[in-house]
Amino acid sequence: MIRPATADDAPAIAALQSHLDAPSPRLLAAAGALGTCLVAVADDPDLRGSGSAGTGVGDPIGYALAVGDGDAHLAELVVHPDRRREGYGRALVTAVLDRQAPGTRVTLAVAADNAPARSLYE
Repeated sequence: MIRPATADDAPAIAALQSHLDAPSPRLLAAAGALGTCLVAVADDPDLRGSGSAGTGVGDPIGYALAVGDGDAHLAELVVHPDRRREGYGRALVTAVLDRQAPGTRVTLAVAADNAPARSLYE
């Protein structure tokens, strides 16, 4: 399930951000004023809160941060390493795109050697 982030999600999102190669805590702190932060939570109730990917039902296991007024930029997207390859990244990208007005251009940057991310975005 994808939903808008809440203030209660901040600690889990900050922990997820640590999995990025170049995290930007200042950008994340300003997310509410700059754009939209969406979180992915486990769809399977038996998996919610299991392991290190979450501490309770509804805890974020991934997030996407899109910034911009008019055109948008997908500034950050991360899914907990234990929960990758389960469709959460794709669901987050789709949710970001679905929330844009028709005709909005959405950009992103990805390292040339980041094959998993390139595959997702392609």
